[in-house]
Amino acid sequence: MFPLANVVFFPHTFLPLHVFEPRYVEMVSVALSGDGLIAMVLAREERPAGQDLAVYRVGSVGRVVVADELDDGRYNIVLDGLARVALDEFEVAPGEYFTARLEILGEALPDLQDPRVAEEKAGLVMTARQYGEQVLRGRVPIDFLSEALPYATLVNRCASLLQVSVDAKQELLALDDVGTRAEIVTYKMVEQIQSHAVIDRFTDRRPDDPRSN
Repeated sequence: MFPLANVVFFPHTFLPLHVFEPRYVEMVSVALSGDGLIAMVLAREERPAGQDLAVYRVGSVGRVVVADELDDGRYNIVLDGLARVALDEFEVAPGEYFTARLEILGEALPDLQDPRVAEEKAGLVMTARQYGEQVLRGRVPIDFLSEALPYATLVNRCASLLQVSVDAKQELLALDDVGTRAEIVTYKMVEQIQSHAVIDRFTDRRPDDPRSN
């Protein structure tokens, strides 16, 4: 289990990580010697070695799909998100990293045969692409968002793009209803798109000399 204070990992997304702390380097080595599974969980605060663990209980489990071991023993890895999990029964492994008992969490999907859901999905794709262009300034690969993606995959990828606090992302991850998650993600994207449009409207009106304000 890999607790981090600044990362919320969603299923159906990819997470690149640079692993340098000795106990987590050991964790990656152990994972790679087995099934390659690592559970990511949001830490409530930075936890120095030796202090009790304080984490949220809902995270995601991913499989290591890329692992580059550097000359000094550190790793650059990429996780492929598999599922949301509830974490419990934390234990400290001999390498001083944590292990946990995992329970796979189910998700409620809307009726994908409902034409309204298909319209909402298409709308989410359009909103997310606009969000990528205007808010993220084009830093989203075009094939990352597509109507051809499964509904939950699309929603989670959009959630991973949101520029919101980690606590807000954790709340999205904890939702069992994918439709509700989609509604919140869409609302937040539209809100930020509108805010950026207002800001951009005045960008060219700034005087060269700030004393002219």
